[in-house]
Amino acid sequence: MINVDNNDLIDNLKNLCISPRKFDTDGENRALNFLINKMEEYGYSTVTQEFPVYLRSFNDIYPQSITQYFVDFTTNKDIIGKGKNIIALSDNPKGKKTLYITAHYDTTSNTNGILDNGSGVVVAMEIARQLHGIDLPINVEFVFFSAEEAGMQGSAYFVSHLTQEEKDNALGCINLDVVGQKGDNEVALKTFSAQINVLSLLLNNYYGFPLGRSELSDHTSFCMGNLPAIYFADKDVVTKDSSVDPLDELDIEKLKKLTNIISN
Repeated sequence: MINVDNNDLIDNLKNLCISPRKFDTDGENRALNFLINKMEEYGYSTVTQEFPVYLRSFNDIYPQSITQYFVDFTTNKDIIGKGKNIIALSDNPKGKKTLYITAHYDTTSNTNGILDNGSGVVVAMEIARQLHGIDLPINVEFVFFSAEEAGMQGSAYFVSHLTQEEKDNALGCINLDVVGQKGDNEVALKTFSAQINVLSLLLNNYYGFPLGRSELSDHTSFCMGNLPAIYFADKDVVTKDSSVDPLDELDIEKLKKLTNIISN
């Protein structure tokens, strides 16, 4: 039974957002262990996917072709560290399609990342907690990406290493990144180049979100991999925290509402 009034949102925010989480740092490793422990507590098995992080330019994020977007992961040029994605799986019976729910857990080096992206991570975690044990017609796989702040490299690596069978079986991706800021900043449903796809139609038919476009989050990697993807973010994205207290930055009621909509 889905009951978002009973939630772990605040506790998870406080435990996750106590230090910066830049890729290949002790802070990210601490966050990785926290996420693994919590997702296993919620009943999921986890896999850690390690990958090389490259020095990526603006042109690499906006490539001339889909092939170019993924080309870094076929070369050893300009490696600057490593990242670690966390993949959380429930029972995966054959014959069911898979929906990916994603959020990046890394930060830049100078922030505890409450808005960007503790907010999206804890919503994804809470959706996982709410859905566990419910007999769903689809598989839901949760993926927490590293090195998003280095040019969406965690998601690019993940998508580039999906098998053809996994791609054929994928319904698409719901990505969460910078949601629930205090004030009148609404959560919007955004897509790559404002495209319309099956997920944007379904979610917007269920709940009328403000619509927008953005290429600057991990949904872009799924689009580049020819998979439907949508991105939930505040209408006007603010990434810089003004406090170290999550309750000063985020409206918990907004996070609960978004959790409830996506879970249902």
